[in-house]
Amino acid sequence: MYDTVLVPLDGSRLGECALSHLESIVRSGTTRKILLVRAVEPAAPSTGEYNFKPEHVAAINARTKEDAARYLEGIAEQPGLLHNGTTVATTVLSGAPGDVIAPYAEQVHADLILMSTHGRSGAKRWIFGSLADKILRQSCIPVLMVRGPGCCVEA
Repeated sequence: MYDTVLVPLDGSRLGECALSHLESIVRSGTTRKILLVRAVEPAAPSTGEYNFKPEHVAAINARTKEDAARYLEGIAEQPGLLHNGTTVATTVLSGAPGDVIAPYAEQVHADLILMSTHGRSGAKRWIFGSLADKILRQSCIPVLMVRGPGCCVEA
């Protein structure tokens, strides 16, 4: 049913909660490709009173992308993801996660976006925003959101 599954990760334990669900989807036998994605926002050349040299900004951005790639490679090596010939690919995207994940999923013809969410609602959602909600609203691809342990619905 889901030939290609895209999983956005942010390096947090909450983000990784989706991986156990991914293993279940992979074991169903229809998934052939898993795309692990991490979006990193580029550092700005100046932040208020500080101005950074372009070469320092470039070095910071390169290091951030390297760290993100190394993180994704570590996740890709987990044994539960490889089942019945499933392949795992990793990609580091540059930009705000809410702006780049849904378009990338469409670009690579993903059949499903699988991601974790805090499950915030009400004032907390308004204050902190919701990346999962933004991706859900932007995507033409089905999005499966998994609540992390300890998340509760607010009245």
